[in-house]
Amino acid sequence: MKYKLSIGLTLFLLAIILIFLLILPKQRELTHLQTLLQEKKFDLQNWSNRVQELKNLQNQLKAKGVLVEKVNTAFTEKDSTLTYFLQQTAFDNGLLINSFEIFVKESEETINQKIIKMELLGSYFAFKNFLTTLQNSALLFEINKMMISKKEKGEMVFQLELITPFFEQS
Repeated sequence: MKYKLSIGLTLFLLAIILIFLLILPKQRELTHLQTLLQEKKFDLQNWSNRVQELKNLQNQLKAKGVLVEKVNTAFTEKDSTLTYFLQQTAFDNGLLINSFEIFVKESEETINQKIIKMELLGSYFAFKNFLTTLQNSALLFEINKMMISKKEKGEMVFQLELITPFFEQS
């Protein structure tokens, strides 16, 4: 009977030793892997949320594509291109440019401004079409001052001061 009790006790101790040697390290590894899995799921969810935010921003940019194009074009416009555009737009709308000046107004900020002073001759409807074309163009213009006067022979004189932003490229 002592023999059976010592065999049983030995088998029990061997089972406990096997549990500590084989099963507990695997349990710790399993717990560590579960923690890593939870962290990866969290990271994946964050990436998924970020991708969704970027897709939403992309859709918003596509919806506002004309405005984005205006900003991109306006900030890098050169004087010669700007002058040609305004001359061509005035001509296409039936206006004559009597005088034209461009001044640069530098600021402490990163965005500088060009001030464009022009005097146009023509009809009111031609001037209205000219302003509509400026508004619909890919360039950003702000009307700072505008004066309308009438010359003899029914011809109208339009004095216009426009402001457009630009970045100085070095």
